[in-house]
Amino acid sequence: MKTALITGASRGIGRAVARELAHQGWAVGINYLNRTDKAQELVDEFSEKLTAAYPDAVMVCDKPIA
Repeated sequence: MKTALITGASRGIGRAVARELAHQGWAVGINYLNRTDKAQELVDEFSEKLTAAYPDAVMVCDKPIA
């Protein structure tokens, strides 16, 4: 099984990419910053399809946001 970590997966382009990869059978790491509810929706959706999904709230950047 292939695995991908998708940053910004709780919404927008990241969400669409996570859905597409899960549809193709990939295990998907769902990275998000603020939208825990939206990230959990994806995990629940993927779990129904027997696709592995792992939510993780992590800031991915070089410098802290002030």
